[in-house]
Amino acid sequence: MSTIDRVELHAFSFEVENLGLGAHPAAGVGNMVYQRGSQLTVNRFAVRIDCDDGARGEYVTHWVGTPSALGQAQMLAPNLIGRDPEQRELIWDDLKRELRAYDHMGHGPIDIALWDLAGKKYGVSVAKLLGAFRRGFPPTPAAITVRPSRVGSIAPKRSLTSLSSAGKQVSGVSRFTVGMMVTLPKRYATCWGCASGSAPT
Repeated sequence: MSTIDRVELHAFSFEVENLGLGAHPAAGVGNMVYQRGSQLTVNRFAVRIDCDDGARGEYVTHWVGTPSALGQAQMLAPNLIGRDPEQRELIWDDLKRELRAYDHMGHGPIDIALWDLAGKKYGVSVAKLLGAFRRGFPPTPAAITVRPSRVGSIAPKRSLTSLSSAGKQVSGVSRFTVGMMVTLPKRYATCWGCASGSAPT
């Protein structure tokens, strides 16, 4: 049986061009708008859950990974130490009760990292763990940038043949990332289960 012995939350920020907050200065999810020439600093966080047997689950938040969600995840993370990561539903219920007075946005990234851990441990996708299957890939607009990468989604070569990057046909690439590629410097990190209480930044 695996036991969770370390939980890390890594907060980071990056700049997004042509995105702003419009008339509302509060940085939320629903008030981000396209603003030509503006630049918005976006704060997000990553979750890493490690077990005593070497199993690891990870998740990087997207647009709803707000500072309030990070605060909730910081409240919840210590409750994972010593738990069996296979008991995802029990952990979900316990964490749900812990956040009963909040909007539960910090709960999801932890749950997704636990599912990632299980998928990696058993060598299957989370979709397979949930009983789903995929027949093919939906059509992808040519406007999406595809850049070869060592990290990213795995897709069959046939799904990339219709995509273009900088006006050139992309073929023979089996691993890729789609969209914005950004180097994300860690601003600070918090670690539960570390000897010092915080991970190196």
